[in-house]
Amino acid sequence: MSVGGLAAAIPLAIGTPSAFRWLFLAMAVLFVVSAGLIALLPDTRVAWRPATWRLSALRDRRLLALTTYDSIAALWLPMLNVAFPLWLTGRTGAPDALVGVLYAVNTATCVLLQIPMSRFVNGSRDALRAYTVNATLLMVSCVGFALAPLLGGWPTLILLSAAILVLTIGELCQVSAAWTLSYAIAPEQRRTEYLATFSLGRTSSARLYGPVLMTGGVLALGSTGWLLLALLFAAAALAPAVVRHRLPRPATP
Repeated sequence: MSVGGLAAAIPLAIGTPSAFRWLFLAMAVLFVVSAGLIALLPDTRVAWRPATWRLSALRDRRLLALTTYDSIAALWLPMLNVAFPLWLTGRTGAPDALVGVLYAVNTATCVLLQIPMSRFVNGSRDALRAYTVNATLLMVSCVGFALAPLLGGWPTLILLSAAILVLTIGELCQVSAAWTLSYAIAPEQRRTEYLATFSLGRTSSARLYGPVLMTGGVLALGSTGWLLLALLFAAAALAPAVVRHRLPRPATP
């Protein structure tokens, strides 16, 4: 993704239709190469028995509450993939090529910090704190995006870069918290069903209501939309303290 982000910065900087056509052609070739590599993998067949699916997960209010909250915490996905590039190219006056560069910064930061940051989340209480940090950082990131068009020049570039870095750290907090709590509340016998249900929150945030919220709400309202989204995250930052007694205690002290 880092390499792809930097590669995408080239046609964005050139700005001509032919530059994008060459990029799409190169990507088509790489997809064919990827398919060929997968086809060369050995065929290892393992006997398996499909699990019977029940509705117990959908009746677990604790799971549904956590799924809903995680869906809000995962709004960094449409923020990064939908709102950020449209905001930068349409409202800030920053170079369009900066989109690809900051995508690369986001991905490289995730690669470097994913494992080190996960060590701070050793149980349910740590995960709740990570969710609080996630919401707080996303709130700060929203404020940064809201202020970026008001500055111009280098201050705008610096503020956008800072907002992406803050969003990335929030992303890492959400991922660590989500993995920890989703496994903590899932009964071992129903783990697949519980995890599948939990994943619906992040999927809906990334691909269902999240993009609509970003384009029809945040971007439509401009800087005011970003500030309203910041208020949503401010409220989300308070929620873990309210529900802490309802979630499992950490496995380790």
